[in-house]
Amino acid sequence: MSVKEIWGKISGQIKIISPKTHSTLNVPATKEELDSLSQALNTQLPSGFCEYLSSFNGQNSGGAYGFEHNYPFLGYNYFLPVQRILETWQMMNNLFEDEPPIDWIKENKIKPVIWSPLWIPFTDYEASRQLILDLGPGKNGTYGQVFALFPGMDYEGEEEEYDVIIASSFEEFSNHILKRLSAKEFSLEDDIIKFQGTFL
Repeated sequence: MSVKEIWGKISGQIKIISPKTHSTLNVPATKEELDSLSQALNTQLPSGFCEYLSSFNGQNSGGAYGFEHNYPFLGYNYFLPVQRILETWQMMNNLFEDEPPIDWIKENKIKPVIWSPLWIPFTDYEASRQLILDLGPGKNGTYGQVFALFPGMDYEGEEEEYDVIIASSFEEFSNHILKRLSAKEFSLEDDIIKFQGTFL
């Protein structure tokens, strides 16, 4: 099953579980939008990530915290449309492009830096927590891994319980969501879908 098909099924599950959340999903991103994002980030986007955005282009933006509805897609993660991905990426680059590596942290799966231009933020929660598509992993990481970025995160993550890596690829991330939705391994509170024990 392609990533686009996986996200089609995820969208179908969300429509049944929380119609209000489903109503916030944007129409698919166009090829022109994806090409523009890739050019602006000066990198080739992984095919799975492009397939996801070709399913739906994040959520409606505007209003409080940049979103007009209080219906995050999963947990407290609002999925960003292409334009917001680029704006958030540019903001983080402007804030932290001159920051040196954090020299007291031992490099593991994630580069010990405050921010990397090879990190692509595709969700956001009140500018305090983001899910990142990592195209510049640490020496023990995997290109295209997905991790949670938040204040006080454990970069070294040597123990499994402190590992902030959510998936080794966007494909794995997508399959994980579909599997848990299909198995009804979630709770629903005020139309917010939560997976227990994860950053989702």
